[in-house]
Amino acid sequence: MSEFLMKPRIDFAFKEIMMDEQARIGFLSAMLRLNPADIRETRVLNTSLRKFHKDEKQGILDVRILLNNDTEIDI
Repeated sequence: MSEFLMKPRIDFAFKEIMMDEQARIGFLSAMLRLNPADIRETRVLNTSLRKFHKDEKQGILDVRILLNNDTEIDI
């Protein structure tokens, strides 16, 4: 068995994998128990969350996805 250059559980590797639409669809369908055919398109959204007050901490999501039905999925 060959060694992975970088394991997918490392944030950088996971984000790079999620940049591929087929990988995103496969991941989402497996995790959410959806038929991949039911996912027409996904888009990666901005992962930096806006601060509304100066004292709030900066929030960053690993992956933020918008489905065709306007459902947002934060991973």
